[in-house]
Amino acid sequence: QLATLREILEEMSADEGLHNKEVEALDKSGKKLGEALESSTRSSELALSLQQEIHGLKELTAKSISPRTKAEERKREKDAEIANLKQRLDSETANLSEVSATLKEAQKKLSAQDPDELVRLKAEIMGLKRDNANLQKNLSSTAAEPAAKISPASSRRTAPVAEAAPDNSQDEFAELSQAVKNNPRDSKALRLLAEAYVGKGRFLEAIPSLTDLVKLQPKDAETQFLLGDTYYKAEKFQESILPLGQAVRLNPKLAKAHYGLCMVNELVGNEEAASKHYRIALKLDPKIESSK
Repeated sequence: QLATLREILEEMSADEGLHNKEVEALDKSGKKLGEALESSTRSSELALSLQQEIHGLKELTAKSISPRTKAEERKREKDAEIANLKQRLDSETANLSEVSATLKEAQKKLSAQDPDELVRLKAEIMGLKRDNANLQKNLSSTAAEPAAKISPASSRRTAPVAEAAPDNSQDEFAELSQAVKNNPRDSKALRLLAEAYVGKGRFLEAIPSLTDLVKLQPKDAETQFLLGDTYYKAEKFQESILPLGQAVRLNPKLAKAHYGLCMVNELVGNEEAASKHYRIALKLDPKIESSK
């Protein structure tokens, strides 16, 4: 029995040693598994970190590509706009060429005409326009009145000044010319002589006397106006601008001088200046057109 017990104890001891070995093996396996799990955790964290970095890189790449794409779109839009502008420029250039050709043709036709004759015709047209406007005003004002109330004196107001001049004008010219010859600085005689010539429609002959009078009275606006107006009536339109301009500088409220500048600037083609002086003249004297 003791031998049997010894055998049993020895077997138990052997089993216990085996068990201890198995426990140690299990401990080692547990440690290895723990290390493996720890390594796996670190790997997972590293993988997650790598995934986050990859996502960040993708976003950064998308952001860098987006401005480039927008820049390319803007460039395409600009290219299309430039192409459109070029097309419009080509069209406008073609139109300009046509206009230039038409203008050259018109200039050729105008150059074939007498420039002085064209200016005179333009002056006559303007005069006819004024006469027509005055006639319309007269008709509108007289339409409301009975014809019997129209006095002979009112109809005589339209007669030219030259028709009222005395027949002995030659004696008057001779006397005034002699007075000026005796005293070239006689401003009264110069003015009377000039007005006598103007009254007879001899405008060119009046200009020398008026020029001398302006030299004696350079700051007299009426004298400057009279010289400019006489140049205008003599169809010396360019020459009339200077004295008329001097007249309005000396007296900015001289409506007739502004109106004269309106007329002469329109004749020489300076529409802007003509419009300016026309507005000033009407503002100073709303009835100035009917008085001319």
